[in-house]
Amino acid sequence: MYSGIQQARAIRAEGDAANNYYQYNAKISEQNALLAERTGRAQSTAIQNTQAIQGRQLKESNVEFRASQEAALAASGIPLSSVTAGDIQRSAVSKQALDGATLRFNSDTRSWEALTNAQNNAYSNRVQATGYRASGLQAQYASRVASRNTLIGGAFSAGASLLTPLSSAFSSTRGLTLGSGTTSYGITAPSRYIPRY
Repeated sequence: MYSGIQQARAIRAEGDAANNYYQYNAKISEQNALLAERTGRAQSTAIQNTQAIQGRQLKESNVEFRASQEAALAASGIPLSSVTAGDIQRSAVSKQALDGATLRFNSDTRSWEALTNAQNNAYSNRVQATGYRASGLQAQYASRVASRNTLIGGAFSAGASLLTPLSSAFSSTRGLTLGSGTTSYGITAPSRYIPRY
């Protein structure tokens, strides 16, 4: 009986240890989820900051290009107020605006991608944490059931060992046998249901 109790305690301790292990892994997964979100936000901010710097550099280069274009037109003898000079400048401005829009679009896309990947990674880590928690609770529950079964089995085993001498003494003194015949109500029954003393 004592060994059954010790075995039940060991089984329960094993289940508790497994639960602690899984709960620890769940905490790590939650921390990884938070880290993924922070990293995604930081990457998105860095991409947006880089785009702001590149946008300023593009504007400065556009101003320099426009000035050099006006100087080249003036050196060629084309008046800046002419239709040809205006068409050239409008074409350059529209190309520069398109470059600026492309720069913003690309940085917004990369920023969105960084945030989306971070959110997906965080979600995956949270799902994993939920799985770890469930596994821990399952291990703990299974150990409790196994521990209980061990105790019950030990009790039955101990009880059977105590009853064995009594049952042999009882059968030798009273002669319990199973027979066949009629019950006290007059019903004929198979031998396995009618005890004979």
